[in-house]
Amino acid sequence: MTPDPLASPDALETPAEPEQARWPRVHARPHPALRPVLARDHLGISAPSTPRHLVVPASTTVNLVVKLADSPHRTPTFVMGPHAEHVVVDGACAPSYVEVSLEPLGAYTVLDLPMDQLGAGTIDLADLIGPAASGLAERLRGAAGWPERWALVDELLLRRCERGRRPRAEVRYAYQRLVETGGSVPIGALAREVGWSHKHLIHRFTEQVGLRPKTAARLVRLDAVRRRLDQPGAPRWEQIASETGYADQAHFVRDFHTLTGIRPTDYASRIARHRDSSRPESTRP
Repeated sequence: MTPDPLASPDALETPAEPEQARWPRVHARPHPALRPVLARDHLGISAPSTPRHLVVPASTTVNLVVKLADSPHRTPTFVMGPHAEHVVVDGACAPSYVEVSLEPLGAYTVLDLPMDQLGAGTIDLADLIGPAASGLAERLRGAAGWPERWALVDELLLRRCERGRRPRAEVRYAYQRLVETGGSVPIGALAREVGWSHKHLIHRFTEQVGLRPKTAARLVRLDAVRRRLDQPGAPRWEQIASETGYADQAHFVRDFHTLTGIRPTDYASRIARHRDSSRPESTRP
């Protein structure tokens, strides 16, 4: 199970775009029982779009992609695990596909394997869950429309949740504390709160989340920043930096660029441009 390598931003002949640049988008709320394991609503890309290279920010989430139409790059179904640095997905994306974003501990259950085995590249989903991957792809391609596709995705996820391994309560608590505090709680304090040694917490957390606690804390803070930038309206940089725990605006800008591969001002302008030019379609209330 070796991840496929991803491109280096410096090696690209054309600039990479943020993942939000792909339109048109179809969103759907998942089954209520799946809320704890998912990072966000289901996403579908319903038609070809222009970016050849997508830059995917560093993230704790695990993305599961099923192509609805063939493309020469990457396998028909694949997974991208948690990654501590931004990565560039080289080569045109499939014209249409479904994407499921799992919380790391949700992926630990759904994929039923340690998260530190995934790595930062893409892995064929069939290597992780067997024939169920190709079966899902065939059923999604043959579905009558998006509502049926979402029902099929939910069905697979619910089934996997029933059978998959469960994260340790201590790891779940530690991760939730990071999310609740925006990544500001010291790792030593987390170890004391769960009653583990610092070393044991790092070992178990890395196994089940896919990243060390300190790295996960940094990415939780990045997620908070990106949520603010994804909202309409001109961003107030000093306020965003202060509210998300950065010492100053310069530190915020450096960290954002390192983790996302793009400067905050460029990110905000590109997201606003794509937001204004196209609106997402929702297929489920």
